[in-house]
Amino acid sequence: MNKVAATLLLAGLCLYGGSYGFFRMNHQIIHRTASSCGRNTLHAVDGGDAALIGAAVNGTIAAFYSPLRWLEEAYWHIKDPVWRP
Repeated sequence: MNKVAATLLLAGLCLYGGSYGFFRMNHQIIHRTASSCGRNTLHAVDGGDAALIGAAVNGTIAAFYSPLRWLEEAYWHIKDPVWRP
């Protein structure tokens, strides 16, 4: 791989990660949790809740960022493990 291709790949990955952060900050991708008896029972990173049209758009955005959503879910499972009875 030459330097130009490597630079373009790195720039693309930075743009992908940065835009994921933008959508997370604007609540178009959200981290949901559920708890029972004070213990977490669910971690999910999904499309945000919005009006009817907004929900479809947020779902598409969430699907596009699936690899980063899965990585974030794995992080939350390590940081704050889910309780299993």
